[in-house]
Amino acid sequence: MFRIRIPYSELLIKIAFFIFFFFTLFPAEEPFPSSRQELGVENMSESNITNQAIKICVLILTIVASIYKFDEIIVLIRKEKLLFFLIFWSFLSVFWSDFPLVTFKRWFQIFLIYFLIITYLTYFSEDEALKILKVILYPYLLVTLFVVLAIPEAKDPEFNTWRGFSATKNSLGQIGLIAGVLTLIFFIKENSRIKRIIALLFFILSIIIVLGTFSSTSYIALFIFLSGTLLYWIKTKVFGRLGVHNSIFIYSFVTGILLLIAVMVFVPDFI
Repeated sequence: MFRIRIPYSELLIKIAFFIFFFFTLFPAEEPFPSSRQELGVENMSESNITNQAIKICVLILTIVASIYKFDEIIVLIRKEKLLFFLIFWSFLSVFWSDFPLVTFKRWFQIFLIYFLIITYLTYFSEDEALKILKVILYPYLLVTLFVVLAIPEAKDPEFNTWRGFSATKNSLGQIGLIAGVLTLIFFIKENSRIKRIIALLFFILSIIIVLGTFSSTSYIALFIFLSGTLLYWIKTKVFGRLGVHNSIFIYSFVTGILLLIAVMVFVPDFI
């Protein structure tokens, strides 16, 4: 099929990918807000102008880069049709939401991530994406550890716990958990011993940041993540040698028990 050649399209999608995830971790608004930012839902549509400009810039760069790879994008969407249907269903929720503008903005954020990653993967492999994320994530973890230890404003004003550049402790806990998942992937994919050690150290740093938030929801998610990782290793290394590596029932049962224990310990009022 006829293609429209876009000059520097590979560079454009790389820039869009870097900008989006950089400003996801390092917010464009003023750091360390003096008060807890808990606006009513009716006021959540009043977003930061800088963030809006960044997202529009990323969207434009992604659209321009997607023109040359349009056919490959359609093929990838068809391959991942369930994810596409999920994005489409979330868009339909705008029509029955009590706050359609807020819902649309939340959907747009999800769609932008989906569109950006789909377009990026038509140009580069997932390993290239991980390289960019590593360049952003490693400095972020170091800077976050520094600010929570050295700057009093980097603590949540309501709970006096770590929040870093985020508005609340829960937000930092979520980022720390995602960083833990990514650094574990880095550890698995690295080839040299030194790089694996570095990835392991940053994985530990991610866990420390999550623990420093004292966020119950983040603790539960961290417990599930670490338990699942440990159980998968046991399932592969131990159960596999015993010939029961496909025993999904045992794996799921133990995971469920550990999840119940986590909820009882960290959120007893939830039961």
